[in-house]
Amino acid sequence: MLGVSGTIAEPGQPALAATEGRRTDIDGLRIVVCGSVILLHSLLIFADEPRYHLKSDVTSQFASVAFRFVHIFSMPTFFVLAGWSAVASLRVREPIQFVRERVLRLIVPLVSGMVLFSSAIKYIELSNGRDLRLDGFRLITPLQQRFIEFYSHYPIGRTWSHLWFLLYLFLITILLLPLLTQLARRAPRTDQPTGALGATITPRSQPPVRAAFPQFRAPPARPRTREGPTRAGVAGNDQSPDRHGHVGRNRYAGRPLP
Repeated sequence: MLGVSGTIAEPGQPALAATEGRRTDIDGLRIVVCGSVILLHSLLIFADEPRYHLKSDVTSQFASVAFRFVHIFSMPTFFVLAGWSAVASLRVREPIQFVRERVLRLIVPLVSGMVLFSSAIKYIELSNGRDLRLDGFRLITPLQQRFIEFYSHYPIGRTWSHLWFLLYLFLITILLLPLLTQLARRAPRTDQPTGALGATITPRSQPPVRAAFPQFRAPPARPRTREGPTRAGVAGNDQSPDRHGHVGRNRYAGRPLP
């Protein structure tokens, strides 16, 4: 079976290349997206979107626009990263092992989160006069009840709330498992991206960019003499006219630098 960077790995054994070739750029992107999701839910309190557990009495136009802007790329990027990670994981383990791992990483946190947090989230939601269900959203009379009383009737909330992503990701992964397995069997691409986009992704893609834009190439290093650098190397000795129009040898040429 192919390892993450194209080497051969035995089924069920983590490939050495999977450790050596860890994509720190992908890890960094995950951190950025996680931060954007936290920002997204903070903006949602003040945005004009009504479907949320906790809302401010005063809406903000800036928060509304910023929420929609962040919402456009945050969750789609999450799913793209999850698909990339699934293919990389299938390169170093069998599909049955992959499914077992998905259950531990997605279903176990989903159930644990529902047991520990969903009841408290639902209480905050109902106390603010809002009721989000699978069949839709509605405004209700705010709940007038203490949390202990509410928890005694509903120790486990009737919704997975913010953990919906875990369930959806698990179902999509299982449905697309044959396709992901086929993609994992292909040898990964090792060529570097070219052009201006490649320069922003990895430093190894800079030579093609320099070839495409020769005017931005770094000047060649100046030769050094036995005595070390001279004033000629600083002031130049290219026979160009000075400010008086005279052309000739630079008076500093050949003198060692102090």
